Order: sequence, then C-alpha cells, then structure tokens
Amino acid sequence: MSNISKKFSSYVISFLMGLIIIAFVLTGFQGFSSNTGEVATVDGTPINTKEFNQAVDQQIQQFSQFSKGKSLTQKQIRDFRIRERVLDQLINQKHFLNFATKLQFDGGKEAVKGEIKDLPYFQTGGQFDVNKYKLLLSSNRVTPAEFEGQIVDQVKTQKLGQLLESMRDSQKKINSQYKLENTKSQINYALVSKNEMRQNLAVSKQDISNFVSNEKNTQLIESLYKTYEAQASIKKEKVKPLASMKSELAKEHIQRTKTKELTEFNEKLKTDLQTAFSENKFSKVRSLEKKYNFEFTRKFELPLSSLKIKSVSLKEDEVLALFNSKDTGTVHMTETDTHFVILRAAKFMDSKTPNTEETKKLLESSRRQLSGLINNSVIQLQQTGSKVTTAANLFL
Repeated sequence: MSNISKKFSSYVISFLMGLIIIAFVLTGFQGFSSNTGEVATVDGTPINTKEFNQAVDQQIQQFSQFSKGKSLTQKQIRDFRIRERVLDQLINQKHFLNFATKLQFDGGKEAVKGEIKDLPYFQTGGQFDVNKYKLLLSSNRVTPAEFEGQIVDQVKTQKLGQLLESMRDSQKKINSQYKLENTKSQINYALVSKNEMRQNLAVSKQDISNFVSNEKNTQLIESLYKTYEAQASIKKEKVKPLASMKSELAKEHIQRTKTKELTEFNEKLKTDLQTAFSENKFSKVRSLEKKYNFEFTRKFELPLSSLKIKSVSLKEDEVLALFNSKDTGTVHMTETDTHFVILRAAKFMDSKTPNTEETKKLLESSRRQLSGLINNSVIQLQQTGSKVTTAANLFL
C-alpha cells in the first residue's frame, strides 16, 4: 500500500506543476504539428495538446535515462506505449481535479500568487522577478491567464490531496491492529499434499513389466516421456534416455490410476499423524516424514492475523478458539481437496501495546494506506459513468 501512497504524493498533488515546469527546462516534444487544440476531454475538462506534449516529453526524458541518455526512436516510443501511458495518467489526473472541483475546493488569488512567487524559475536572488516571469511565459508561448489557470487547478488538487493525507485510523484501532498482527502461537504442523502421496503406492515389478511390454501402451509411454523431457528442461536437469525411463514412467502412470488406494493411504497417514501429534511423539512424525516425504515443521510462528499455512487456509473458528483458550493439548486438522494439515500448539505469545515510536510509525502507515485507498476510490468513482473523448488518430 505504501507504493500507492507514494504515487499519490508524487503525481496527484503536484502533477500540474510537473507539467508546467517541464516547459521551462526542456524542449517540448512535438507530437503534433501545433500546440493548439485538445487531445481529449474528461467530463468536459480538456487535456490540451501542449499539456499532452509536455507530459510525453517528460516521459521520454525519464525513459532515456535508462538508456544512458540516448534519445528514443519513434519505434521505441511506440513500443513503450509512452503516449498511451501519458494519456491514461492525464485522464486520471483530470478525474481527480474534477472531484476537487465538485467539492468546491478553491484556488484563490492569494494562493495562486503564493505558488507562482515560490517557483525558483521566476526568481532572481531569491525574490520573485516579474520580468523573468513574463519573459519565460512569452518564450514558451504561454499567456499569464493560461499559466495562472493551471496554478488554480494545482491549488485545488493540493487542497484535496492534503485532506486525504490527513486521514488516519483512531489510536484504539491502531492498538487493536497491532495486537492482532503480533499475537502469535508457536505450533508444530504436518502439511500433506494428497496427490504427492501417490509416489508411496506400491507397484509390483511384474505390473510394470507387463505395462511396458504391452504394445498398446507404446504411444502413451512416448507421450509421458515428452512431458518428462519438458519438465527436466524447465528444471535444467539432465534428460535420461527413453529406454532407461520406461519403467519409471510406467510406475508413475500406474500409481496415478490407483485412486482408491491413494484415498486409503491418505486416511491411514492422517490417522497415524493425529495419533503421533496427540501423544507428543514428534520423533514418530519425523520418521513418517522421511518415509513418505511430506512437510513437517516445528516451532512455526502462526500469527492470529494470517490463519494460513502455505496454500491452506485454516478453519477460522477453530483457530480463534485455540487462541482464546490457549489450548496446547488439542490436535487440529484442516482438510481441503488437495491437502490436509495437522497441527498442535506449543505455546502462545501475546502482544503488548505499541510503544511511542511504534505508534508513530503505525499512524503514519495508516495515513498512507487510507490516503492511497481513498485516492484510488476517487478515481474509480469519477470513472463510473464519466464521458471521456479522445482525438482521432492520436497514437498514429
């Protein structure tokens, strides 16, 4: 979520300034024959050609930094979809600006004056220089009215951005979240993939020999070998010849057909593990792990905020009851279509109230998360039912 907040801070609050200032420090990218007209409108709010070209220029400069300052070719600009990226960003920015306007955030004269006077590009000796201001605007073919209108939009978005940035959760919620994330149980668990237990099903040498010698299975074995070759290639393993793989491939195939036997095997393994866990005989569990090749982990810290072991979600009601009772004697079992987990808690670690420094960090994190979420929600809200039009042949 911090990435969302960073993007919010870097281009939503000050996006207009970036587009405005770029005109004074870079040569404008001429994506069109002139800088007049509009490339798009967002619910009536225009994205003019100059604004679009300046934003494209800025993106090109950023991309060029990754190629040691070399200018991008027109093909690279198309391949990187720079114009499309810029237009999408500008449309979202206009959505944000339109929302600020709906809320009647104002860019008053004094605020506009303050923003302009603070820009270093218009200063001489640290003071605002009206002559430099007029000269730079004139040299970039921007009228004071156009520039000040852009500053008005910037002030609006700044005010909305500051409002969103000020939002955060209550201290009580922060403490509750901290306790949730830091309340843990140290558990011992066994995680078994049901399908992987097929490798433990017995297949006689006679059955394998019969399967390989049957000509009806020749095509199937060749197909299984191609699959093996592909998997070995992905794993970068040495590929064994077909002749030496026939028996192994036949065995694996026969094992895959033993559905009933697999079910019976898993049920027995489940019972054996539950018994070993309940009797605290973890040496027995370790022995079963080595024999059948499943996952057995001791002293694993299970946080209350994430009731999951690998890809298996635990039964929420049972685990919450486990934490509430601090029960270290009961064996719990969770089963899905593909796995089963058997666990037993060893001890519980309760979290304390966060200290001053931790609280400060949690409040800042909360502020960033909320502002980022609300910013995205604003954009999505504005996109719903909005009317966006773009100029024809914009990306040709």
